This record gives sequence, structure tokens and C-alpha cells, in this order.
Amino acid sequence: MQPQPEQLIQTFASLIEGDDAVMNRRRKANAEQMPHDRAILPTLLGGFLEARSAWVKKQVASADDFNLLQVMGVANDEVTHSKILAWLLERRLERGSHAQDNLGFRLLIEELGPALGAGASPQIMCYPNEPYWVRREVRGKKSRVDIEIAARGKFIIHIENKIGWVESEGQTHREWQDLERRATKLGIPTSNVHGIFLTLDCSPPACEHFVAVGWHRIATMLDRFVELAQPPEVKLFVAHYAKAVRTLALREPETEQHPNENTSV
Repeated sequence: MQPQPEQLIQTFASLIEGDDAVMNRRRKANAEQMPHDRAILPTLLGGFLEARSAWVKKQVASADDFNLLQVMGVANDEVTHSKILAWLLERRLERGSHAQDNLGFRLLIEELGPALGAGASPQIMCYPNEPYWVRREVRGKKSRVDIEIAARGKFIIHIENKIGWVESEGQTHREWQDLERRATKLGIPTSNVHGIFLTLDCSPPACEHFVAVGWHRIATMLDRFVELAQPPEVKLFVAHYAKAVRTLALREPETEQHPNENTSV
């Protein structure tokens, strides 16, 4: 039997009354609680202000949140990170104004050598001793890669840098094809051809020939650079850059492997 309109009205009215009763109880409880809350509010506020004052005093001496890249508005700019990395890897004084010769590249190879296939290419640890060059935004037939490190007839490494962007469709496959063509042109054996897909979270590349590397590995290399470099200003800059990199790469994955295209390293 369907309820009559009068019954529905009565039921609805009782529900409203019930809700009103509940609300009245809540208002009463809140009213009783309010004096207590008001009493403890100064204590809570005082504790907060005291903690903030201590934090401010500490920051005056340390400025923990200072990040030069953020101040300049380039913390997430791939081109900027590629420029700094290429600068660190450069050995020629005319371009590597850090004046530390091949230190950056040597430390990179020490950090990433095994991942690049040292087993298949034992001479990989000798790459930094070759008359290598570092170039940015190297264009091929089908792609453009951020950083190239190479020595004619010896080895070639292409680094695709990704800061906040994903690989476009078929990008690393095109880059690998261009990398092979360039290696052939330079007379470099297949065993000494390497591709690095550099990302914040060590994302995997579409092309299996590229090795995924997380930026946290670069931060580790930067720490070693700071230890071994001599000029105080260079050490200070690289130390700050390592800190900025770690701010971007918040987590350090256990595994690594990656690819990529159109960027500038």
C-alpha cells in the first residue's frame, strides 16, 4: 500500500524535527566547548609564534630554502640544466670555465660506467682521457639531442634530458637511429655507443638502447666534484646546484633506465 500524502508530510516533518534536535545538541555542545577552546587558544598561538621565531632566527644564519635557480625562475627549465651539466663535463678551459679539466666527465663515468655497460666495453673508464668534445642540441636527421660527449674513433654518448616533460612518440627510437648514424660517421665502434635518458624519477625510455638515469645520480656526482675541485667559487656554485637538483629529484629510485628527443643539454 502506498503511503498517503498526509503520512509523507508527517514523516518528513519528524525527520526535520529530528535534524533540528541533533543540531540543537551540537550547538549546545559547541557552546560548552567554546570557553575551553578560547582558554587554550593563547597557549597554542604562543607556541606557534615561539616556534616560528626560532625558525626565523635559524634561517637568518642558514637560509635553508634559498635556491638560486628558483630566484632566477629557471629551476624547472631543461635548457638551463643541460647548460650547467654540459659546462661541468667540458674539459677545455675556453668552455669549461671551472678550469678543472676533465674532472666532471671523469666523475660522471665513475658514477654511471657500470650502467652504461662497462662489461661490454672495458675501456669505458678511459673515455675521460680521450680528446673528447661536449656539444649541446646536436641535430640529426630525425631528432635533436640535448648533450653529446664524443671523441672521434673512440666513443660517443648522447644524453637526453627531461625535466618535467615526457618523451614524445618514437623520440628515443629516432634519437638512437641518429646516434648510430653519427657513430658510423665518426668511426666509433658499436660497443662504444651509449644513450642516456636523464629524468627526475628515472622513467624508462621507449627505446631499450637508452639507459635510464635519475637526476639523483647526477647530484651524487656533483658532491664528488665539490670534494675534488679547487676554486672556492666553483665549489660553492656546484654545491648549491647539487642541493637544487635534490630539491627537484625528491625521491631516489632503486632502478634506472630511459629515452627521449627534442630538448637541449
